[in-house]
Amino acid sequence: MLAAPSDEDWPAPAHAFEAARTLIMRAQPGPVVIACDHDVDGLASAVLVYRTLGRLEFRAEIVPVGRGQHIHEPRFRDALAARAAALYIVTDMGSRAQPIGLPAPTLILDHHASDTFPPDALVVSSAGRIPVAPTSYLAYELCRRLAEVDDLSWLALLGSEADLGAAATLGALPAWRAQHRRKDVSEAIALLNAARRAPEHEVATALRVLALADSPRAIATGDSDDVTRLHAARSEVAQEVQRCMRVPPQMIGDVALIRIRSKAQIHPLIAVRWKTRLAGKVVLVANESFLPERVNFVVRSTRDIDLIAWLRSLRIADAGEDFARGHPAATGGSLDFPQFDRLLTAISSDLSVPSTK
Repeated sequence: MLAAPSDEDWPAPAHAFEAARTLIMRAQPGPVVIACDHDVDGLASAVLVYRTLGRLEFRAEIVPVGRGQHIHEPRFRDALAARAAALYIVTDMGSRAQPIGLPAPTLILDHHASDTFPPDALVVSSAGRIPVAPTSYLAYELCRRLAEVDDLSWLALLGSEADLGAAATLGALPAWRAQHRRKDVSEAIALLNAARRAPEHEVATALRVLALADSPRAIATGDSDDVTRLHAARSEVAQEVQRCMRVPPQMIGDVALIRIRSKAQIHPLIAVRWKTRLAGKVVLVANESFLPERVNFVVRSTRDIDLIAWLRSLRIADAGEDFARGHPAATGGSLDFPQFDRLLTAISSDLSVPSTK
């Protein structure tokens, strides 16, 4: 028998899960298109939903975002719409207020900080419910209301730990973690993360690996061609991190600016390393070669600061919806070069970084 949640308001409202379950069952037998972010949490949540739908004899497919894409980006949205699904499920990227505009009922599973969501979708969100559960945890909570999925809890573990770290203890994570070797979990996460960070964007490879595996160990110790490609991607990423860590920071008041040029998505890794070295500073790492004609940047700090609120307080004109997204302690954006110059000017003009959240 499936266990009932102990708290109806966590990790998301019980009525939201029930509405999502009803929406899915009305779409039977599909087809269902699952659109997901390309990090481990997004991929794991999509595979969890995909496998569960398979047990219910749905026809389903997973479509991960490409580099620089998201659910509101026209090319990606149009590609989804062309698949003519009976239901769309969007995991880990639905925390914006604009309509999505897909031609069938749409379900969103998301955990990013937001109080506004697409009005044309049913939303299951953990935002604001402390501790905030990652999307893969939400996916597990939904899927266990649809089928028996105890054997898939490792997917929720991988996605949640990839987002929160190995010390996270929310909900069922300690019990799930006890079922697997610590080394296997961390190795699987590292390999899967390398896929989206690599210059060649090996997300399709990571998705195939996740879809075929039955445990973290199967990924960590696997020797398939796809796992070998993930090891190669990890080596490429490590080399780029080593190279770009040599770039010295430029101090702008309490902000440490590091400007790098890399086709790999290593700016978050660089920021995490520098925030430890520069404890008490706000670290802003800008990658000027990740996407053509764009500066992709991340902001991190060891200080107890709402970094989203700080970025938005700088009031960068026409910054767009890709500015100051994510989480209060892990945010950033994507700007064109003139916009990024305006951001630096605003930081130089107002050196008073808030001290607490």
